[in-house]
Amino acid sequence: MLDFLIPGKPLQSHRPCSASFGTQTLFPSAITPTVHPYPPIPSPTRFPKKKKKEEEEEEEEEEEEEEEEEEEKEEEEAKKKNMINLTRRLRHRLPPSLLPTPNLNRALSAPITPTPKPKPEVPAASHTEPQRRSGAGEVGREAVAFDGGVVPGLTPTMARFTLGGKVAVVTGGARGLGWNMSQALAEAGAQAIALIDVKQDLGDAAAAELRSTAGIPVRFYRVDVRDANAVADAVARITSDLGSVDIVINSAGVVDSNIKAETYDAAMFRNLLDVNLTGSFLVSQACARHMITARAGGSIIFLSSIAGSRVLHPQQQCAYNASKAAVAQLAKSLAAEWAPHSIRVNTIAPGYMDTALNREALLEGQKKHWSAMTPMGRLGRPDELNGLAVFLASDASGFVTGAEILADVSCNLQQLFAEWWEGELLMA
Repeated sequence: MLDFLIPGKPLQSHRPCSASFGTQTLFPSAITPTVHPYPPIPSPTRFPKKKKKEEEEEEEEEEEEEEEEEEEKEEEEAKKKNMINLTRRLRHRLPPSLLPTPNLNRALSAPITPTPKPKPEVPAASHTEPQRRSGAGEVGREAVAFDGGVVPGLTPTMARFTLGGKVAVVTGGARGLGWNMSQALAEAGAQAIALIDVKQDLGDAAAAELRSTAGIPVRFYRVDVRDANAVADAVARITSDLGSVDIVINSAGVVDSNIKAETYDAAMFRNLLDVNLTGSFLVSQACARHMITARAGGSIIFLSSIAGSRVLHPQQQCAYNASKAAVAQLAKSLAAEWAPHSIRVNTIAPGYMDTALNREALLEGQKKHWSAMTPMGRLGRPDELNGLAVFLASDASGFVTGAEILADVSCNLQQLFAEWWEGELLMA
């Protein structure tokens, strides 16, 4: 009776109705899909222009990476060459007995061979980020071998002390501390050196000797550092002749000793300040202008004295003491002003040195007194400041500026101890 409810069975009409279904199936076994009136949305792969643009961008990125790799390789090769040049110079200048370690002896007796870069290991997953040693990988990434072992991936320390490609200007470079420091810069691999002095004969001889021993361009420029126009003209000629100015050592200076303050001539006082203070400023200013224009940075080194921080006795030299104190403060001021231009400014403050300025007959008695004041019982040798000059001139001191480094064999420390001891006695 209920055949019309059976699926698939033809529907039969048992009574008249307004609509007849005929033989249509009430529940068809399959439903015919309806065609959507809108076209399907194309997939991203159907945009060839966009895909081509992405491929071009990837190719450009790959090309940029390849160019960066090539530049890094060229820089590393240049630094390796500088290291080899430095090594050869040291090999000829230092006897094996003076070299500190056997491994260093071997390094200086043979060309440097690059060590393959170790493949970095993928660290295990952890909750802390791996720590990286500050400064690693900036100058070179080859492993460095000393007696203590091999440390892969660290920057070779000696590579930071090289001066390859750098041009140095040294005032007072024909004699004394300036001459010694010029030799040190040449040994450290300086590309060229300009010597400034007022003594024509001494300057010509010094330049010729340094050219012969170092085998690099060395030029002498006769300049009175008190004359601003002469200084500016000399620096312009130096940049034209040698290409640039990267290092400046202000070593030109004079000293007037054993002159009582109440009888000190005003003209002499002004002259000493003009040479020691104003001259150092004018040379630094002219060279800094070039460094700022070239956007290459640089290192400027002043020579002050322990006389700038303490009154030396028994000699009477108020003008000299004042000039050296001013030089130290000038250097700190310039360090602050020129730091944004990557120009570092530092000061070396020597103690009692056995230089030409202190080899007068009138000072023989005082030199014995000075020697007795130092814990080592002697005066400093001029070449004992060379390492410090190279350090401040090179990238080894890249994070040092505005510093005044005392090199006085603890003479200053001895005074501090004496003052402390005197205070203890007063409080007892």
